[in-house]
Amino acid sequence: LRLRQQMNGMPLVFSGYCNGHDMYFPTREALQEGGYGAEPLTSWVEAGAGEQMIDATIASLQRMM
Repeated sequence: LRLRQQMNGMPLVFSGYCNGHDMYFPTREALQEGGYGAEPLTSWVEAGAGEQMIDATIASLQRMM
């Protein structure tokens, strides 16, 4: 949702679970809430990895525009 908001209605397609990766990258908020995919056994990436991916995507899309 944040990506869509930041890109002001640009049509976006999000492709997950591709190229051999099937892992969840929780946001810091999701880590605090816990539940499916946010526990360390399921998602072993560092806290904030979800936000880092969105920030990098926004920067890349803005450069392309």
